[in-house]
Amino acid sequence: KKKKKKKIKKEKEEANRKVEDFAERQIVAEKDLEEKSLNLKALQKTIEQLKGDFNSAMREVEELHESNEKLFLQQEVIRENGRQEMRRVALQAAQDEEKLKIQLGELQSELSTLQKKCASQENLLRSKENEFDHERQKLEKEVEKPRQENYDQEAKTEGTKTESNVA
Repeated sequence: KKKKKKKIKKEKEEANRKVEDFAERQIVAEKDLEEKSLNLKALQKTIEQLKGDFNSAMREVEELHESNEKLFLQQEVIRENGRQEMRRVALQAAQDEEKLKIQLGELQSELSTLQKKCASQENLLRSKENEFDHERQKLEKEVEKPRQENYDQEAKTEGTKTESNVA
């Protein structure tokens, strides 16, 4: 009986020790579980923050993408406007050049006409000058003839006076 009692007592102690070990392990496990639960909550909070940061970053990326698209479209509009303006300016320049060529042709024609008129006026002026010179020479001869006669007459008169004075 004593052996049995001892055996029971030993088994009881063993069972108590196992219960205590189990209880200690359970306390450690609960503390570990509580710590892991806190860590999990901290990780969940961090994950939520990261999700928020990620979503913010994605919104920024989307906004940047939209902004880039708008800028690209604006650049295309500016380029197209530039091309249209260059075409318009080139067309205007060609039209202006054509108008200037026409005006130049008209001015050259007008110049040629004026040069011909000028040459004609010069010829007419020379002709009139020649007529005037001819008339002048004719008049000079006519004026010279009576003068010469007058000189001749005076010379005769002087010669007669001299002869009478000598006599």
